[in-house]
Amino acid sequence: FLDGLIILGLLALNTGLMFLQEYRAERALESLRRLLPVQAQVCRDGRWQTLPAALLVPGDLVRLSAGRLVPADIRLLRAVGLQVSEAPLTGESLWQEKTADPLPVPPRTLRDLRNVVLAGSLVLAGEGEGVVVATGAATLFGQTATLLADIRRPGQFHRQLDHFAAFLLRLALVLLGVVLVANIALGRPPVQSLALALAVALGTAPEALPAVTATALALGAAHLARQRVLTRRLAAIEELSGIDVLCTDKTGTITQNRTVVEEVWSPLGPETLLALAVLCSSFPEEGRDPVDDALISAARAHRLDLARLAARPRRVILPFTAERKRMCVRLEDPPPRSSAKAPPGLSWSVVTSC
Repeated sequence: FLDGLIILGLLALNTGLMFLQEYRAERALESLRRLLPVQAQVCRDGRWQTLPAALLVPGDLVRLSAGRLVPADIRLLRAVGLQVSEAPLTGESLWQEKTADPLPVPPRTLRDLRNVVLAGSLVLAGEGEGVVVATGAATLFGQTATLLADIRRPGQFHRQLDHFAAFLLRLALVLLGVVLVANIALGRPPVQSLALALAVALGTAPEALPAVTATALALGAAHLARQRVLTRRLAAIEELSGIDVLCTDKTGTITQNRTVVEEVWSPLGPETLLALAVLCSSFPEEGRDPVDDALISAARAHRLDLARLAARPRRVILPFTAERKRMCVRLEDPPPRSSAKAPPGLSWSVVTSC
């Protein structure tokens, strides 16, 4: 009886430790979600109002502006310089320009959905209005999350514990039979022989194993919590320790989803090259393209006179296209100096055009 109480107590301790740790992790995640509520500007009853995104329904008219998360899948009706980041959906860090125009051909990829903004995207520039076509789990982002949530495969740690438990069970059954047969063969009473065999079989069960493993994993979770890492499943700690190669999303996860100029090299000097690059960008406008913004930031870091560059006349004589992969800008110099052309673009395209 006492052994049974000890086993039940250890099992209760194991269950309690695992529940407490995972409950704390879920509470922390829920607190983070409450700190970052997704709001939406919706036109209802003839006036614009701000509502939680969870209250949106298909058919709502929603207004989008820079800096806001897209709360649902929305078909655009109006777009003015609207550019979004779809990195949470596609991993692509480059901005996507959106339009309200009908698509000339049926879309084949997410990039072809030029007149639709998807839930989970971030509006980086411009503004627009559109009609909600899907919300919650019906959105593309929600469908992906649902598919991932349905994957509940046991990890390596649980599989190893199950194999060990199955081995001990087989060993206990073998010992039970051997001890029972041996005692009966020695002429001992059957009831006494069965009690002895059961005692030997139960002795092979490691009663403290669940509590020990749960305690060790809980200590690991506490250590990770001090490093600002939340652990939702205790078994994930042991599984993480056995990983040789970890594949994870990069954009916006382990990077800042921000393009920067690391190094500038030119026989004319970095200032001259940066000045030409800035003149071939969207400067003085910012927020239209991440590469242009990176060039402008690098020019500021090198203390270039941006006001003088903004006053220099220039004209795009060859716009950039996906097929050509380069553009050409005419830089007008005041007399008696003549004008010059700068062809930014992909390296092989620029070299072959020279």
